[in-house]
Amino acid sequence: MLWALLAFAAGFFDATYYAVIKKHIRASDPDVLAAGFFLISATILGAVSWYRGVPTLDEGLWTAILVTAVLNVAATMIYFRVFHTTDISLAVPMLAFSPVFLMVTSNIILGEAPSAFGAVGICLVVAGAYLLHSQGARHLLDPFRNIWSHKGVLGMLIVTLIYSVSSNFDKLVVLRSDPFFGFAIVQAMVGATLLAVAAARGALRAREIKRQAIAILPAVFLAFSVIAVNIAYSLQIVPYVISIKRVSILFGVMYGVLLFKEKAGIRRMVAGAIMVAGVATILLL
Repeated sequence: MLWALLAFAAGFFDATYYAVIKKHIRASDPDVLAAGFFLISATILGAVSWYRGVPTLDEGLWTAILVTAVLNVAATMIYFRVFHTTDISLAVPMLAFSPVFLMVTSNIILGEAPSAFGAVGICLVVAGAYLLHSQGARHLLDPFRNIWSHKGVLGMLIVTLIYSVSSNFDKLVVLRSDPFFGFAIVQAMVGATLLAVAAARGALRAREIKRQAIAILPAVFLAFSVIAVNIAYSLQIVPYVISIKRVSILFGVMYGVLLFKEKAGIRRMVAGAIMVAGVATILLL
């Protein structure tokens, strides 16, 4: 299934993008760094769109572009700050909740509904999240309390909720243009907004701009992820595409343990595997 392969590839590119963010976030201003990623990615998508030619633009495109751009600005500002303080192997698994949220939001926004048996997958996702936060727990409910008490993890959960809404508008952008043109504009709007935020904060300094050379490679990963998932959107419903894309969870945990020497590696990898199993169950059932 082509859509599944594309979603899987998008998950790999996503995880690699997050790992690069984690590596460089402490040495750079988060908004300037994010702006560089998105503006370079927009340039890549724009070049591809220019080569292919401007597609037919359907009614409602600009509304979908505006909504997803605003939501992505909010999500980006949050997760860049989360990665500054939180282990990547602890933050990224929260993305596993997105298929759970999408079972509701996609039905409301797009009229897309996965199988009712996806409830089994939801239980596995919650079980994986429980294990992820169960280290040192003395009481049964402690892991759930830990999610709410850990600002970084809670922030990533909010990002996941935002993405569960924006992903549906992402698909609308694709359906009303193509996988390249609409998202070149979305990425440019997000990057320009983040650059304006950085300027308003007084963070747009010469040394920060010079550091943007590090943004080229992760921007390529970001662009590839966007292209892969957008083509997958045109072939399958959003909850299924995002379910497969969430293999980024396992890649993220592996990057955290192997590259950043984060602790509790075995527990987090097992928890991440359970959450991905839940995601796969939502798809397969």
